[in-house]
Amino acid sequence: MKKLTLIMLLLFTCFAVEAQTLNLPFKNLKLTKPIYLKGATNIIINGDSIPAGTVPCIYLVSCTNVHITHCKLVNTTDFGIYLNHCTNVLIDSSYIYNVRAGVYAEDCPGGQIRVMYNQMKNMQGPYPHADFVQYNRVVGANNRIMYNKLEDITGQSAPEDAINLYMSKGLATDPILVEYNSIRGGGPSTTGSGITVGDNGGSYETVMGNIVVNSGNIGIQTAGGDHISIINNTIFSSSFPWSGGGLVTANYSGTPASSNTITGNKVNWIAGHYGGYRRDTAYKAGTGVNLNPMPTGWKANTVNAPITAAVLPAVIVNVK
Repeated sequence: MKKLTLIMLLLFTCFAVEAQTLNLPFKNLKLTKPIYLKGATNIIINGDSIPAGTVPCIYLVSCTNVHITHCKLVNTTDFGIYLNHCTNVLIDSSYIYNVRAGVYAEDCPGGQIRVMYNQMKNMQGPYPHADFVQYNRVVGANNRIMYNKLEDITGQSAPEDAINLYMSKGLATDPILVEYNSIRGGGPSTTGSGITVGDNGGSYETVMGNIVVNSGNIGIQTAGGDHISIINNTIFSSSFPWSGGGLVTANYSGTPASSNTITGNKVNWIAGHYGGYRRDTAYKAGTGVNLNPMPTGWKANTVNAPITAAVLPAVIVNVK
């Protein structure tokens, strides 16, 4: 009984503290077969190296109170981590490389899905699952995508969005946070982005303090939704055949957007996809009455900002 109590104490200490850095290099990892768990609770997956091949490295269904940490998840044509109907999952300090998509969380109405302090590289797709992190109908409090370092190298990857929030909803008192991530690389998809929120709707989502460089067609965008804030991000792209727009607000959801704020962002973006002219911001009002009202603070974003690709260091993913 004392041993079990100690394990539980350690588990919830991990959840309370959360990781602050990705300790490198990885040492003493256990080579492990792909992990599939259904209905599990109070689990720590720590220090596993999983080259999965054709299935998810880690696949969790209806699991609660799970901590995935210091794992190396690589080389699969499926997901690095697939969460279905899970609650209270922390994924931190892990490395995900050369997979179809990094972390895919689907139908998690209890929320508390946190993806923090990870490094990921070279998502392979195919579309529609080719993102580093995608929340699909993740709802509720304590949902976080923060402090991750994400890089797709042209010719070695086929990504869509680096981070995508699809039909996901935070709370007025606790929005979904997408903050302080470093994102580099995208294309050749002409629909991919660094960060897309409000995809097919969504609400109470905050995107702040991210640095996005050469991230595909779009830097950061809203695609619908309400009570979405995009604040104080840095967005840059040189001219590529697929680069379309830096900071974009549109609405493809079919229902009116409202109460959105996009302000204080620094943008320098060349739209090679449209012939190479500067396209730092793009506001699309959409069709229908008030389908996409101009967000609060839209004219307070800085265009032609004095930034270059060097806003990110030469190496952001340093796991091998």
